[in-house]
Amino acid sequence: SAPLPASSRRLVFLIGPNKTGTRSWAEMLGKVFGLRVLHDAGAWSKASRAHDAAFFEGPYEAFTDGDNFDVAWLMATFPAATFIFNTRALLPWLVSRHFHAQDSTHAFLAGHVKSLAVHNDDATVACWVMQRDASLRRAQQALGGSGRLAVLDITAAETDPPSFFTALQPVLPTRPGTAAPSIPHRGVGRAAALPPSRYDAVEDHIAALLKRMGANQSATGDSGARWTREMLGACGRLYGMGGVGNDRRRAAHANRSADA
Repeated sequence: SAPLPASSRRLVFLIGPNKTGTRSWAEMLGKVFGLRVLHDAGAWSKASRAHDAAFFEGPYEAFTDGDNFDVAWLMATFPAATFIFNTRALLPWLVSRHFHAQDSTHAFLAGHVKSLAVHNDDATVACWVMQRDASLRRAQQALGGSGRLAVLDITAAETDPPSFFTALQPVLPTRPGTAAPSIPHRGVGRAAALPPSRYDAVEDHIAALLKRMGANQSATGDSGARWTREMLGACGRLYGMGGVGNDRRRAAHANRSADA
């Protein structure tokens, strides 16, 4: 029989930020639940921003990685789709993002990548907190009470499997054929490889920043931080992860070319 159009299929979109075990999510959805997973934010996030519904007519049933996509369009275009806001306790997530951004800088200087996370300072970390809060609030406002959204930390698959898989089941189109497995969180390996003094220093600094913001460093949902819409808007003027948008980059490049 002919495949169902994407708008009628039970597609699953992970709409939380990166550094929340997205690769582990992809492995679990594929190996445990038997879904065909696209773990490539560059491809499907671009399709969502371009409102390219045909892209999602392909073989994939679940889409993971990244956090730069048009969630509102996905919600409206695919009414049978469900959404997972993949998350992680605030403090370890921020520390992981800090070192990830630092890795990107080292890779750039070594000539391995063409993009660069320029900022990795207190303002950037604060923006990550605000942007995560804002993304979660938008998703909850749009989908709250619909049964189409689950907010989940994949590390709970190990610490509290019954609760984790009970919350996960309603947003999946299939059920696992075996008992709930142990799902590794890859971020633990990266952190363990760092010198303890280096990791602890960054963790202590970010913890102090969260205290200044009034944020709950253990939060997997809303951080509770004090921030305003104006502060969130200013984040778009920061370069790097969570920073300046593609349109701003193109405009800045055009201005520099005109001045040359």
